[in-house]
Amino acid sequence: MLGRPFGLLFEPIPAPYEPGAAEVEYLQRWLRTRRAGFAHWTATYGDGITWDHSPESLEALGAIVLRRTPTLDALADPANADFVEGASWYTGEALLRVKGGRWIYRDGDPEVNLFDGYPFVKQDGPFGYSAVPYRALRVLIKRGDPRHLRKRYDDFSA
Repeated sequence: MLGRPFGLLFEPIPAPYEPGAAEVEYLQRWLRTRRAGFAHWTATYGDGITWDHSPESLEALGAIVLRRTPTLDALADPANADFVEGASWYTGEALLRVKGGRWIYRDGDPEVNLFDGYPFVKQDGPFGYSAVPYRALRVLIKRGDPRHLRKRYDDFSA
């Protein structure tokens, strides 16, 4: 099956994947941390924005990402880790609310497999597509396009 025309961010996973216990534990801890810290995250980085997982909120997030982390080096800077993790989580949650799905985490080298090393979302069903929110943030910065996350949302909902 060919991927959709927008490239590596939304590709079918080649085979069903069952994460190991350590991967499940990592993901559960990451999700708990993100959920528990979301109110603080929004107050710190996006006060005054309606964080309702809508396409419009993703546009607002895109603008914040470009202001806060305008370069790939800034995105990878440990000083910005809380912001980046929160932005990744929010992006994934917005995508999951479009057609359902689940979070998955696979340990491994993201330079070898684009689904390894970062939590990602996968739509339900045999032909469900997946998205790696951290990679979507990288593309947003590379393109300098604050609407990029909105476009991915629209693509994911098609």
